[in-house]
Amino acid sequence: MPELVIQYEVKFENGMECGGAYIKLLSATPNLDLLNFHDKTPYTIMFGPDKCGMDTKFHFIIRHKNMKTGEYEEKHAKKVTKDLESIFTDKRTHLFTLEIDDPKDKKPDDWDERETIVDEKATKPDDWDENAPEFITDESAVKPSGWLDDEPELIPDPNAEKPHDW
Repeated sequence: MPELVIQYEVKFENGMECGGAYIKLLSATPNLDLLNFHDKTPYTIMFGPDKCGMDTKFHFIIRHKNMKTGEYEEKHAKKVTKDLESIFTDKRTHLFTLEIDDPKDKKPDDWDERETIVDEKATKPDDWDENAPEFITDESAVKPSGWLDDEPELIPDPNAEKPHDW
């Protein structure tokens, strides 16, 4: 069971050139002044997408005090390899979820690491293959003549209007 769950939605209706849609969980400091919040306000967790020009990132940063040195350190998650550009350009809603588990949590002693475990009581057809691929490529399939590869999936309606309450 996660100790902390943060979930939020982001939608860039007009795209974005430079800015972030990340959230910061602020650090509890004696001089925390929310009326004068700025980019240098101390935070403990930073999470979410960020973009400037062609550079896109997905932040997950934990900022904490090093118990030996007394200095604050930032621990960054590994860089996301997925192309993030569509988050900022597709005009769709994206759901971001961060789960932080209890650091003392561990697998039970009887944990079974096998990828699949056969259920001896399950009834399946005699020719059932548990390892068969979900999809099988049809080698004889061909594209119809005149198929438009570059046709957009969705076609904009020039007569469509946004509802007045949007």
